[in-house]
Amino acid sequence: MIRARPEKEVRMVSLAAEQWMAEGRAEAEAATLRDSIVGFLEARFGPLDPAIHQRLRQLPPEALRPLVRAAATISSPSELFTRGS
Repeated sequence: MIRARPEKEVRMVSLAAEQWMAEGRAEAEAATLRDSIVGFLEARFGPLDPAIHQRLRQLPPEALRPLVRAAATISSPSELFTRGS
């Protein structure tokens, strides 16, 4: 079995760990943003259609950020994806 030099192996593991941690942070941020959006909407309009929850779960953090403000200003949940972007 051919192996990389030990210092390269350590760096490869380090890069993989950094990527894994970054992905974890992005998912945590997305979950926090989703919770904020749902919280605003449910406080204003009551329980949400499951389709809204599903659509929010599919969006990355950069798409969720503007939806937080939109959730606080829209007239109905159906406006979220048209005014939030």
